[in-house]
Amino acid sequence: MMKKSGFLKIALVTAIFALLTGGVVWAAAGIVKMTGGSKYFLVKTVNIQGVIRTDRAKVDAFARSLAGSNMFDLEEKKLPRIDDIWVEKIEIKKIFPDTVKVIIFEERPIAAVRIGKECFIAAASGTLVPDKCTGGETVMHKGTEKEQLVSFLKIYDKTPEMHGSRALLKPMHFELVVDGVLYKCGYDESVTEMFRIYSSRISGRYARVDYVDMRLRGKIYVNGVKNVSG
Repeated sequence: MMKKSGFLKIALVTAIFALLTGGVVWAAAGIVKMTGGSKYFLVKTVNIQGVIRTDRAKVDAFARSLAGSNMFDLEEKKLPRIDDIWVEKIEIKKIFPDTVKVIIFEERPIAAVRIGKECFIAAASGTLVPDKCTGGETVMHKGTEKEQLVSFLKIYDKTPEMHGSRALLKPMHFELVVDGVLYKCGYDESVTEMFRIYSSRISGRYARVDYVDMRLRGKIYVNGVKNVSG
């Protein structure tokens, strides 16, 4: 009999707990629903950061589209896109009760590139933004793929010695002239370290250097004769 009484007590406590928990959940859901529908949480201020090259008119139109929206309904994945080639991604930060900070991440330009008769600004991601030709662009040889372009941009970005030099991108390697010396390089990121090694340890050994070949990983050939290991 005592065992039965104990069981009934446990069952009663469990039932009461379940009712209380359900009530709390229901109450919380009700608060969120009422808060979400309140005009107090409508967007009144939109702050924009990160605009350098993006069309300002398009940014302003985007900001206006957010005004009046409910703070609880705003999600980055559901935001309208800013139709501008410079925009890489957008992030938002909600500052309750009614302010939204929009951070625009733009494509980062690396080099001017010429493909055929057309010129572009190449971003780090490989995105090509149409631009005017000035005559100092890096040239993509026929047959060179975007994969090679992206690899070149990574190398160029990390190798200060290359900055300001005009390169010729070929399917298997690229060439550029730095301080009167022709460099032939493979599309391997180790080229950055090889440039450093050549500048600090090797270049001073030669009275004259016509060209340096870095097409093989870890190998630096000077004037096509001397094979210097990196």
